[in-house]
Amino acid sequence: MCFRKILTLAMISLSFSVYQVGDQISQGDQNRVFEVCYGAEHHGIEPEGGRYNLTFGDYNGYTNDTGIFYVMMIDMAASW
Repeated sequence: MCFRKILTLAMISLSFSVYQVGDQISQGDQNRVFEVCYGAEHHGIEPEGGRYNLTFGDYNGYTNDTGIFYVMMIDMAASW
C-alpha cells in the first residue's frame, strides 16, 4: 500500500515537469534574472547595480555580447 502511494506521487511529480533531458530553454526563461549568492567574482559575473545577476541568455551565443555558445547542465539539489 505504501509503495503504491510513493509510486503514484513520483509519477504525478514527473508529469508536471516543464523541461526534459535535451530540451532547449525557451527565450522567456532565458531572460529570467537570477541573483547569484556566492562565487560571482570567481566565475567572472559582473555586478549590475551593486548586485550579481545571472540569466541563461548570458550563455546563449545569439543573445550574449561575445557570440560564444555554451553547453549547460542544470542540476537541482536540495538538502531537507
